[in-house]
Amino acid sequence: MTREESMRLGELREMLSRYPEDARLLFRCPDEANPLEFVGIEENGVDTVHLKFRLNVYKGRD
Repeated sequence: MTREESMRLGELREMLSRYPEDARLLFRCPDEANPLEFVGIEENGVDTVHLKFRLNVYKGRD
């Protein structure tokens, strides 16, 4: 996996450490017409957690 595909949980906690526990996380895509939807969390082995997203691509009219 590349750096863009994964990070250590400690790194994420460090990045979020200045925000209060009740702060909201927004999952956005640069293209607002194709929203990114958070689906859930899945264990992926002993030391890996998979944050699952769905990309809803608008295909327009045929």
